[in-house]
This record gives sequence, C-alpha cells and structure tokens, in this order.
Amino acid sequence: MPLSYGEYYPRSALVYSAIRVRQGAIARVPLKVHRRLGETARGDEPTAALGPSGGAQRGVGSSHAEQVGASHLVQRLLDSPNPFWTWGDLWRATETYLSLWGSAF
Repeated sequence: MPLSYGEYYPRSALVYSAIRVRQGAIARVPLKVHRRLGETARGDEPTAALGPSGGAQRGVGSSHAEQVGASHLVQRLLDSPNPFWTWGDLWRATETYLSLWGSAF
C-alpha cells in the first residue's frame, strides 16, 4: 500500500474517527496469557495461549488452560512492551497501522 494512505488519518475526519473507534475497542480488551494443560508442542513444555479478559484462546477449552501469573515473561511483555508504552498504546498503534496500510509489525 502506498505511504500516502497515512495522510488520510490526519486529514479526513471520517478516516480518523473510524480508526479511533477501532483503536478504542481493541485497547479495552485486556490480554491474559494462558498455558495449555495436557498438550505439548513437539514434546516441549506446555505452550502459552493468549485469551481476552481471562478467557481461553479459541480452540483451547477453558478446562484445558490456566491463566499464568503477572510475573510470566509473556504477560509482562504484553503489559509493558517498552518503558514508554503501555499495552494499550501498543494495540492502538498496531490498529492504526493495520487500518491505514493493512499490515503491522
């Protein structure tokens, strides 16, 4: 996608409003890390699965997953991706890039 699509965000009230609504919806969902129970990937330790607001990830039954603590490495990374951003900042930025250009890192 052309970089000029990024110019629509500050110049078009409709585009700006639509992206802001999507950002807000995405950033409100708390992400919790869950560990699959009873399943292993290639014989490794149980894998972590992301789930919204305390629920298990789609495809992982709630009886087959447990929420890990706040000290888990992946949960800490999601809660604070860097010293300057919160998890909400990360998801708002990601949604902006996805909405404008169709991809994000």
